[in-house]
Amino acid sequence: MAWARDRTTGVPRYIGELKSSQTGAACNCECYSCGLPLQAVNAGNPNYKRRPSFRHPAGAAKDECLILSARVAALEMLQREGNLRLPMRRVKGSIQGLSGQYHDAWAVAPAETVRMARFEFRDKTAAIITLDDGRTFQLVLEGLIAAHKHDSGASLLIPTIVMAINDPALAAMPPDELRKRITIISEHAQWCSYWNDRELANEAEEKAADEARQALDWGAADRETLLHLIAKQILEEEKRIRLPDLTGTARTTLQDGEPLTASKSYPGAMVQLEGVLLEKNIGYTRPDVIAEMRESSPWEAGPILIEVTVTNAITEERMQRIRQNNLPTLEIDIRQLGGKVSRSEYARLVVDEVAGKRWLYHPTEALLRQQAAVTLSQQAAERNREIDQRREQETELAKFRKIPESLQRIIPPPSERTTTGSYPRKPRTHHWKHGPISTANSVQWKTCGCTQWEDLLRYAQELRAEHQTVAIALRMCSERYGYSISLLVGIWMSAGLIQ
Repeated sequence: MAWARDRTTGVPRYIGELKSSQTGAACNCECYSCGLPLQAVNAGNPNYKRRPSFRHPAGAAKDECLILSARVAALEMLQREGNLRLPMRRVKGSIQGLSGQYHDAWAVAPAETVRMARFEFRDKTAAIITLDDGRTFQLVLEGLIAAHKHDSGASLLIPTIVMAINDPALAAMPPDELRKRITIISEHAQWCSYWNDRELANEAEEKAADEARQALDWGAADRETLLHLIAKQILEEEKRIRLPDLTGTARTTLQDGEPLTASKSYPGAMVQLEGVLLEKNIGYTRPDVIAEMRESSPWEAGPILIEVTVTNAITEERMQRIRQNNLPTLEIDIRQLGGKVSRSEYARLVVDEVAGKRWLYHPTEALLRQQAAVTLSQQAAERNREIDQRREQETELAKFRKIPESLQRIIPPPSERTTTGSYPRKPRTHHWKHGPISTANSVQWKTCGCTQWEDLLRYAQELRAEHQTVAIALRMCSERYGYSISLLVGIWMSAGLIQ
């Protein structure tokens, strides 16, 4: 090894610093570890074949001595350099939030290069170092960096840095090479304790608390109360809120059993607020937030109540009390965020978003339902007329299929009739025929469903005698007896009344 201790002064000695006269036992050096006297080999010999070194007496164990000598050499080199690069110090703070989750943060003292004013060896692996600014710390050299406690588990009384020195080759390095190696090793050193550990711990804990506050998990008796407080703060700061659509819906069932709905809505809008209050009794309820809303057509000015749902849904009993207040009541449900939300996300949800909002009650909703009911009535009437016409067509088609082929040639099929009165799509002009009528097809008329054919023919003759037009006579007869005009045309033509 290249380093030993002077037996007289206790000062570290490097083999390369000895003169030729100090070869062998004349070096007056001993081993740092075992204390045995050492001999200097090829000391001061520039033409050596065997590298100069310190040698233990024959038969002495020296494995541990190499490691300890390497650490002493490192301390000696640090003392000679005068400058030291102190590592960064990181202290962790942890806070348990209202939700039960932990929020962690770190406080950091940056690395710095310092000038050593005094260097005192404490033992074979440690030294007390005093800096130019008066700060003092302990430098400990160990095989590896592990626990942050020494002296049988007691907390360190002075700031302490642990530097890992476990390479026996360091004991044989010359100063220049050792200097480079120590520079690298010092960059990975670690603080076991630090001058400002208490201040750093307080800073880290405050940062952790700030993390919890940002996560809306700190600062009140419970999280629900905290979220109500922050919602009020946000609305006070922003003085605005985006309202969701307000919709009134009416429902009915058509004649064929199909459901039909109609809706009237106030479109959602961003409205201005003023006078934001927190948890004040209003009628039968105590809403989380109360505010005054400015007019923004079609939204009217007036109070608005806001409920913030954190865990439990609004019960029906509470809904009844809300309806009794007869005031606009808006719910903001943050359960969609999984219970964890930052303040910025919460502010966006409260002010700008509509995804988590719904109207629990609004007096105008009843008016919108009435308007929707009027629209629905008109739509239902039109749809039911279409259903009636479709059913009539289906009935006439069924009757047409029962008509003998001889009559089908003169009676137009349902597909050629209009949907408003069974008139032919292409207007045809019929004229009265004069002369006796024929009842030869009376059996076929009965088959078509016309059991009053005698009355029909008699009434037709009366209208002909009154000089009514055929078109008017057909309409009057259809209204009187309930038969379709197309059927009447077929019967009158086959009876010889019209042509």
